[in-house]
Amino acid sequence: MKTATNIYIFNLALADTLVLLTLPFQGTDILLGFWPFGNALCKTVIAIDYYNMFTSTFTLTAMSVDRYVAICHPIRALDVRTSSKAQAVNVAIWALASVVGVPVAIMGSAQVEDE
Repeated sequence: MKTATNIYIFNLALADTLVLLTLPFQGTDILLGFWPFGNALCKTVIAIDYYNMFTSTFTLTAMSVDRYVAICHPIRALDVRTSSKAQAVNVAIWALASVVGVPVAIMGSAQVEDE
């Protein structure tokens, strides 16, 4: 984990691993046609799903900017592309994804349909 690229790839892998936690619940929801796990777990699964989506998107954007700097500005890249700066960017990405994902966790709920 000594390079900025490796740090971004690890961050992306960590974010994508979060989605594995939600797959059994989403699969059950699709197979049964309703959400059997209650409102609290519904909010948690939705929040993790959105959290992963935002974190992955922001990480891919940061990786793109990192590659742009490395290719188009190779001299400046020596100062900009450090592992400590990549770690700081990743912390900011997780914080920003948390801020954006909070409304989803608060407002999300399971809908009960009357038959």
